[in-house]
Amino acid sequence: MDNICVKSLLIMNEAEVFVGVLSIGDIQRAILKNISLERPVGEILRQNPKVASVDTSFDKVKSIMMQFRMEFLPVIDEQKHVVDIYIWDE
Repeated sequence: MDNICVKSLLIMNEAEVFVGVLSIGDIQRAILKNISLERPVGEILRQNPKVASVDTSFDKVKSIMMQFRMEFLPVIDEQKHVVDIYIWDE
């Protein structure tokens, strides 16, 4: 990832239902809080991550991403399945 300057985000699902997202920043914050990396991932997942619904307009998606300086925005349907992911660079 460093060689091609790509950031990553893990989309966490449980039984195909969206649970949350995990970024390198979340891991770094856990380390700074002295949370053991041996703990379950669920303990360092971002709480209440920003998501878009399938009916969120593209302009609203851009606005959310700009306001919160997001590089990725998952799109979640009514059953909490990830149906798409907006990526800022795309």
